[in-house]
Amino acid sequence: MESFLTQLFVFPFFLVLVRLSSMLMTLPGFTDVAVSARIRFLMALTMSLAVFAVVEQTLPPLPQKTAVLLLLIFSEIMMGVLMGISIRFFVAAMNVAGELISFMTGLSAAQLFDPRTQSQTSGPSVYLSLLGVTLFFVADVHHLVIQAFVESYQVFPPGKVPYMGDTVQAIIKLMSDIFVVGVKLSAPVVAVGYLIYVAFGVLNRLVPQMQVFFITMPLAVAVGIFVLTLSLSAMLTLFMDEMINHAVIFENEY
Repeated sequence: MESFLTQLFVFPFFLVLVRLSSMLMTLPGFTDVAVSARIRFLMALTMSLAVFAVVEQTLPPLPQKTAVLLLLIFSEIMMGVLMGISIRFFVAAMNVAGELISFMTGLSAAQLFDPRTQSQTSGPSVYLSLLGVTLFFVADVHHLVIQAFVESYQVFPPGKVPYMGDTVQAIIKLMSDIFVVGVKLSAPVVAVGYLIYVAFGVLNRLVPQMQVFFITMPLAVAVGIFVLTLSLSAMLTLFMDEMINHAVIFENEY
């Protein structure tokens, strides 16, 4: 009876729990320091119970060999991490944009405490990263992630590991997309900051006695914050569009 119960429910449910908990381990918001490990475990357990009935038909029986069992568990962990890491890396585009904005406005020297990572970083980076995670939940992108998790059992059934060459290429492409999106998000502030520095550079050549540094810094900070405020709605719209369109690392391969 115990063996039959293991074959019928315990082992298939364990496979779903492994893939789902691995994905939650890398998703933004779920892995923040403020979220305790107990809450994360309960979330993974509850979501696994909800998803199990949908993907039950695609789950394999309990292997007889230990090596096959370990390989199956490893493949499930790998698939969960790959699914979650694409979204987590893409939210990091907000950090890239924040660092570029900090550099152009002179705010990079003012370090703030980031409650998500428990570390010190620049003010715009903290603000934009928190805004990106908030938008991730407000726009119900986490619902799309759960839907993608269910559909992943049709593309990658348990035991099927994606080719390492395709995986590496997909991650490299994702990293390049993150940098490009970060530059796009920070483009208005970077462009205005660049024009300010060029204008005061020319002014310094014309009037060498002027203390350009003490005049440029407060002006760059004020104008940068003003431009950031004006372009914030367009920035968030672009971020959501880019994340939904490009945050699937195997989209072009399969």
